[in-house]
Amino acid sequence: MANSVDEAYYQWLSTQTAITTLATVYWQEAPTGISVPYMVFWKVDDPNDKQHIGKAEQGVARMQHDIWVKNKALGASTQALVRRTVDALKTTTGGYTMYTEGVSEQILPRAEATEPYHYVVDAVVRWRVG
Repeated sequence: MANSVDEAYYQWLSTQTAITTLATVYWQEAPTGISVPYMVFWKVDDPNDKQHIGKAEQGVARMQHDIWVKNKALGASTQALVRRTVDALKTTTGGYTMYTEGVSEQILPRAEATEPYHYVVDAVVRWRVG
């Protein structure tokens, strides 16, 4: 059993080969010095603060997916794929039943022309233990 909803979500996300074929997926933080494309997933918010200590049985979490790529075409297609995949989430993984209630996306501007493009997909995921 996963220790938290974000761990269970990462277990599920890691099995989505359409995404992992396009970009390496990291949980919370990417290693320093890696090359693009890659995606960092992390739980931005979960109002139920007891979920990490195993006392909560259900909750709603906002999951963010930061996608880093070299060109706009790959970024747009990867963002669309992540959005479709996450929007279709309805699974039980790692002892957690999860489904998506809503998804949004954005493109963040680059500070320098040499920086990779940064695309974001946010999802609101309802979860319960079991």
